[in-house]
Amino acid sequence: MKKKDAITSLKEKYGFTTAEAEANLNIVLDLIAESVVTGDKEFNITGWGKFVSKDKPARKARNPKTGEEIDVPAKTVVKFTVGSKLKAAVAAGEVLKLSK
Repeated sequence: MKKKDAITSLKEKYGFTTAEAEANLNIVLDLIAESVVTGDKEFNITGWGKFVSKDKPARKARNPKTGEEIDVPAKTVVKFTVGSKLKAAVAAGEVLKLSK
């Protein structure tokens, strides 16, 4: 599903206008990004999943073509870990509903 599809789904399921659906989706995405980049460095929805930013140190690597050693700079990456309820729902072929 692409962002455009998610906006359409929000419109159809919850009666939002296109602008409202996009604004609500953007709010959630902004919250995730803000939490991961600053503050906690983590965004967790129990049972659904967790976004976490991790710092990776600088390291040495090899160019597979030439075998030359290269320096890989330090960087921060984002990882997603699937929660237990979502994992179980996917294994059972069911849709996990957080809303009632």
